[in-house]
Amino acid sequence: MLAPAPAVTGLVCAHDVALGRAATLLMHASGLHVIDAASVIDDALSMAVSSPLGIVVLDAAALGMRGIGVLPGFVEANPASRIVLISAFPSLARHAIAAGAAAVVPTSDLRPLIPLLAQTLAAGHAGHACTCCNPTTATPHRSLLDRPELSQKLLREAGPHSPPTASGHGHPDGDR
Repeated sequence: MLAPAPAVTGLVCAHDVALGRAATLLMHASGLHVIDAASVIDDALSMAVSSPLGIVVLDAAALGMRGIGVLPGFVEANPASRIVLISAFPSLARHAIAAGAAAVVPTSDLRPLIPLLAQTLAAGHAGHACTCCNPTTATPHRSLLDRPELSQKLLREAGPHSPPTASGHGHPDGDR
């Protein structure tokens, strides 16, 4: 008999309140347990060190002057977790992935986050009996992947979020 599935946890760190709320709502709706939402990168890193995490979602604007240089710290703190960077600057993707991010999602459209959340949940529940990943154990909850209307509703409810401006305010590179 398979053991009951442990909670798969996630952490959100966002400078933009609405962006953080949207990511948190998507994580909850995907079946993940969000341990906290931080707005300061040092607080998020402390939480990552003290808690096993399935996924860490970071708003690039919250990285401050250190920019993507903080990503290896998250990888070191939780090597098995997926680090997802939300950024208004797609040009950072290659550098962020080289620094340890599993993926980069644009601030303008969080929908690419949904399959990453589903993959994280499935990986965290591998070998366990759970209703969200194993349809033979019970009636599974439907993934957000199967419910685009719900994911759009959650994103609308979170409110508008605006990427950093061309002035560079909040630029995740930290060196501009």
